[in-house]
Amino acid sequence: MWTHFYDMHSGGGMKEPPYEHIFIEADRDDARSIFYDAFGHSPDRISCTCCGEDYSIYTDETLEELTGYHRGCAYANFFKDADDEGHLQRLTKKETEETGYNGSEWVHLPTKRLIFGRYIEEPDSKRLSREYMTLEDYLKQESVLVITAEEINTRGLDPNTHVPEEGWTWK
Repeated sequence: MWTHFYDMHSGGGMKEPPYEHIFIEADRDDARSIFYDAFGHSPDRISCTCCGEDYSIYTDETLEELTGYHRGCAYANFFKDADDEGHLQRLTKKETEETGYNGSEWVHLPTKRLIFGRYIEEPDSKRLSREYMTLEDYLKQESVLVITAEEINTRGLDPNTHVPEEGWTWK
């Protein structure tokens, strides 16, 4: 599991320059504690009430999926059930247009098959504002910091550190 702390520049600046994106290999709760232990402030802090939270926080199973949007990856829908060979089947454009939300999950309406979406390793031709890059190239950027599970142990960062409430809070 990975957690992404995306600096929202609230209050007018970055909180841990030059890192706009901090990825920690841990679930959300443990990653919050590790973040606090590493940087000395809560990732939930609100520095400015008009700007909102200091960080947007996201989690996902893989670093590839968690970075997909920022790397300019295309997003595709797949049927949850595999084909006869055990491969996931990507929905066609027509099939994607035939989907709907049943109150709890996305469904291909004609067949009632459940679907899910994920980023795929190809350029997003619909979003020209963000050029596609590989995960390896993305992680080399100066604005990206990755703290792996191994590094958490090596640096002695504690996933049980108490994270205090800091700054403004929404009540």
